Amino acid sequence: MNHLKHEGLLSFVERYPRTQFTSALSKDKTNWRIPIYKIYFFDKLMIKYPDEYIDSFKNLIRKTNIFKLIYFQNILFLNYLYLETRRFLGRLKVTLVRKYYF
Repeated sequence: MNHLKHEGLLSFVERYPRTQFTSALSKDKTNWRIPIYKIYFFDKLMIKYPDEYIDSFKNLIRKTNIFKLIYFQNILFLNYLYLETRRFLGRLKVTLVRKYYF
């Protein structure tokens, strides 16, 4: 993005809501990030970038009837809720530690 901004081309870039996420099998070789987040109820499937997964689900929720989403994508939806809960608890922990220990 910085290169496009520097070259004056950023105004020509059109951004779209994310609808995909990067995944890998647990033993896959990679040149980039090693997947560390398991997609539960899928044998060996892992999420490489949890932010991509969460963004893609937020966009899917925005575009789809929530009941249809829960019915057809129930396992992926549960994984989304797990990651969001984990994120929330992590932020809460940091807030409480700062409030009571600093």
